[in-house]
Amino acid sequence: MPGAGIETVTLDENTGNPLDAVLAQVDRSGTGPLMIVGLERASPSAAEERPVLYALNMSRPDWPKVLPRPLVLWVPEYLLALLGQEAPDFLDWRSDTLFFADQPGSDLLALDAENWRIDLDKEGMSGARREARIEELRSRLAALENAAEDPVALEAVAGWLAEMGRHLTTLGDFQGALSHFEQALKVAEKLQRPELLASVYGNLGTFHGRNGEVAAAEAMYQKALQLFQQTGDEPAAARIYGNLASVELDRGSIEAAEKYCLRCLEVAERLGLQADVLSCFGRLAGIAEVRGDLASAKTFLQKALAPYREAEERADLAKVRFQLQLSRILLAEGDLAQAETLMEEAAGTAMEAGARPAVARSRRLLGTLYARRGDYLKAHALWQEALNLYRAMGLQGEAERTQALLEAPAPRR
Repeated sequence: MPGAGIETVTLDENTGNPLDAVLAQVDRSGTGPLMIVGLERASPSAAEERPVLYALNMSRPDWPKVLPRPLVLWVPEYLLALLGQEAPDFLDWRSDTLFFADQPGSDLLALDAENWRIDLDKEGMSGARREARIEELRSRLAALENAAEDPVALEAVAGWLAEMGRHLTTLGDFQGALSHFEQALKVAEKLQRPELLASVYGNLGTFHGRNGEVAAAEAMYQKALQLFQQTGDEPAAARIYGNLASVELDRGSIEAAEKYCLRCLEVAERLGLQADVLSCFGRLAGIAEVRGDLASAKTFLQKALAPYREAEERADLAKVRFQLQLSRILLAEGDLAQAETLMEEAAGTAMEAGARPAVARSRRLLGTLYARRGDYLKAHALWQEALNLYRAMGLQGEAERTQALLEAPAPRR
């Protein structure tokens, strides 16, 4: 219902008085329907007492006075029964009750918010699910395309645009990703909310970094870092330190990379941010590899991969990166069999995720392995596959590096 102007307020487990919680979030000047979700978080079915429902019942006369607009309370069926017992006055006020039948999980995929909560440190979404989420985001953006002045709607739009950009970056659609990030930046600048601007700058930094644009990535990360420091968001600032370490590593500034990485690691370990700790191990491995300390690089990567060995069902793109790094170390050490196993597993996960950049990296590295074995026919086939992918994605720098492998003469035997 794109024209209905529905405003949504979400309650949580800390809600004491629903009316107070709603008033703290709602746009008081709004006149359209108000949907209230999340009451079950404050009234779980297993709870022995539910003071929040008592407060809801007692506040019933105040709702039409302070919120004279249509209200929709979205609750699970068990809570409807509890409302009849513990908030009867409030429940009697309703004009209607609509029941929605249970649906198979696959039918609700696009509606499950938890299913789609994609953080930068969680990359375990399959390609099919990612495509489904992209379609869901497109429909949401289309529904709010005229929300030019509503700050609540605009903030949602900025978040959806940025998420679209992240998905498209993962899929290798860099042109589409940049378009969505730039739109998200325009909305964030219009709202002038520091935390939102910082998030978009961080996303742009990641985009430019994966596209090989080191200077642009650093500029975006520095803007994000300044804003995150101003807002006091220490976890987000720590992630930016880690990203800046990657920028410096790409630039060849090893000391600066290590400084940023250790700063990120200190905060991540102190705050218990496991995914960021693992990312730091991967970056420290890269630093050690550049220094020629393959033993330390291997140790860091084994630490990064340890949680995945303990939970085999986890298979995300962070794991792919660690596997490819470790396979490169093993290749340098001459352990071709173990390196090939890791490369093939990483390639399979990347293909399932639809992550074309990771697929291209795995194909190119596997080609190098076959060249080490002397099978140049297979090596050239893999390098050509990687080259085609890089060209299709517009990653010119990676394409040139791959082309150089194809053009290098095979060693005489």
